[in-house]
Amino acid sequence: MVLISQKHYKDAYALLNRYFNGFFRILNPDQLAQLFKVDKRTISRHNKYLHQIKESPVAKVKMGEILNYDFFSSLHLEAGLITNKVVAWLKSHQLLESPRQIRNFRENKMTYLAARLYPEASLQKSIWIGKLYAWLFLMDDYADRLPKGQKLKFWAVMEESVGNIMDPFYQAYLVNENIFIRGFEILWKDFAMLKSEWYRDTLKSEIEQYMVANLWEAKNRDFDKIPPLEEYLNKRPYFSGGRLALELIPLCIHGKPEEIQYAWGMLEAPRKLAAELIFISNDILSYQKEAEISDFHNWVALLMENQKMDKDGAMQTLLLRHDKVLRTFESKIRLYTANYKPEDSLNLSMIKNLKFQVSGAVTWSVEDTKRYLPKEKLANTIARIEKSFKY
Repeated sequence: MVLISQKHYKDAYALLNRYFNGFFRILNPDQLAQLFKVDKRTISRHNKYLHQIKESPVAKVKMGEILNYDFFSSLHLEAGLITNKVVAWLKSHQLLESPRQIRNFRENKMTYLAARLYPEASLQKSIWIGKLYAWLFLMDDYADRLPKGQKLKFWAVMEESVGNIMDPFYQAYLVNENIFIRGFEILWKDFAMLKSEWYRDTLKSEIEQYMVANLWEAKNRDFDKIPPLEEYLNKRPYFSGGRLALELIPLCIHGKPEEIQYAWGMLEAPRKLAAELIFISNDILSYQKEAEISDFHNWVALLMENQKMDKDGAMQTLLLRHDKVLRTFESKIRLYTANYKPEDSLNLSMIKNLKFQVSGAVTWSVEDTKRYLPKEKLANTIARIEKSFKY
C-alpha cells in the first residue's frame, strides 16, 4: 500500500487493476477518492474517460491489462527545459511556425519521448537528441500528409541530401529552401558540441539506414504495395527509427568510448529482444492511427491482411508474442544481474537504459501524448475530458 500511495493515481489505478481486476467497479467513488487521495470528481472523470476508450489498447494499458512491465519508466528531470529549448530551435528554423503548430507540438508532448528513452542523459545531449527526434517526427508527419505519388520523391531528396551533409567533404548550400534539409545541416554541425566524435560514424550509419528504409516504405505507399510480413519485419527496425533510438544509448552512457562500445557489443541478444518488445507495443498502440490513413506498415494490419485474422485475433497473437519475448528478455538480463561485480557497472547501466526504452515507449504512447487516442468515439468529448488530466 505504501507503493500505491506514492504513485500518481492513474498509475496506481493500473497497478491495482493488474492484481485486482475490476476493483474500481466494486469500490464507490468516495472510497476510490479516499484510496487515491484525490477529489471524488477527479475519480468520476477518470472512470468516465476510461469507459469512453475501454475497447482501445490505450485503455487496456492504462488499466494494467496489457503491455505490463515490472521495471519502471522514468522521465528526464529537465523535460520542461528540454521542451522549451527544442521548441525555440524549431521556431528559429521555421520547422514550427504558427501558434497552432506550436500548441499541438507541446500538447502532444513530442519532446517527452526522447526524455523517457534517455532519462539519465546529460542535459546537452538530451537537448540535441530532443531536436533530432522533433526533426524526425515533423518530417515523418509531413511525408504522411503528402499525396500519393509524392512520398517517394520527398524521401529520395531527403536521402540524397542527408547523405551529402554527412559526407566529410560536404560544403553547405548558400540557401536551402527545404526546411528539413536545413534543419539537419544544423543538427549535424551541432553534434560536434557534444564532444562525442567517436560516435559520429555510428550515427551516420544509423541515419543512412533510416533514410533508405523510409524510401522503401514510401515506394510501397505510393504504389499501393502491401509488403509481405517477413519483409516488413526486416525493415521495421529501420524505417520506424526504433533501431536508431536503441543505438543512441551508447551516446548517453558515461565512460570511455572503447569500453562503452565493447559493452554494447556484448549485449546483442537483450538489445534485439528489447527492440522487438518496442516494435510490438508500438504497432499495437499505433494501429488505429495508421489504419485511418490506410497505412499497412503495421504488424497488426499485416497479420490481418496476410494471415486473414480479424483485428482482435491479430492483437491477441501479438500480445502473446510480446509476453513470450518479455520473459526471454528478463531471463537474459538476469544472467548479467545475478552475479554483479563492480566491473560490470557499464553493462548494468546499459541494461537499465534498455529497460527505460521498453517501458518509456509505452508510457509516452499512453500517458504523455494524444497521438494514439481513439478518435471515433471521443470526437466530441475528449477535449473536454482531458482538461482534467495532466499529461
